[in-house]
Amino acid sequence: MAGFLAPSFFHWSHITQADGIRHTSPVAQDFRVAFGLGVSERMIDVVDAAGVNLVAVQQLWVCQTAHPGPGSLRHNGCMGLPQGG
Repeated sequence: MAGFLAPSFFHWSHITQADGIRHTSPVAQDFRVAFGLGVSERMIDVVDAAGVNLVAVQQLWVCQTAHPGPGSLRHNGCMGLPQGG
């Protein structure tokens, strides 16, 4: 699950959209390296982004269920987060 921490997220706009419309996402190259998904390093397919998000939600649920309580995701090392503080 360390792949979720790898990509950097950027804010950007499509050149075909009106000024002020902004998006946020990792760049396709980082997404491909982190998750090994897709047919190219030039785009992130919607189905791949959705699949990665569903896996993340499942893993958070499993970890939270196994280690209930405030701050459990961090304190029990869930999702590869540093333990403690």
